[in-house]
Amino acid sequence: DDVILNVTAKDEDKGPDGDLTMNLINSQGRFYLSQSGETGQIHLLQNIDFDKGDTEFSVEIIVTDKGSPARSSTCFVRIIVDDINDNTPLCPRYINLDILEGETNLTKITCSDADANSDLSYEVISTTR
Repeated sequence: DDVILNVTAKDEDKGPDGDLTMNLINSQGRFYLSQSGETGQIHLLQNIDFDKGDTEFSVEIIVTDKGSPARSSTCFVRIIVDDINDNTPLCPRYINLDILEGETNLTKITCSDADANSDLSYEVISTTR
């Protein structure tokens, strides 16, 4: 479980009025919050994949003191996922061409890559006779 954000909350009050509890709202089952004193960490529960539509998430952190009456504050967090090059391009392994002597035969080779930011380039690295 990867930590994606560290959170610190402070309350200047003393005693229970200054003791804080953090809660994560709208986590969509993807994140959870652990807390130790004034510090919290948002953890990733599930893998996210930009190429499968996981591009942005919004969560809320509510910090509440233990005073009477209790006071709280909310922080809205927007998590933007960047794409990484995590997919291998797919290309035909072998291509056999039959051409007639003296003719030019153009062949199209199509490769694909599931990454949203894929920009494929092609290069002939060897030929045989």
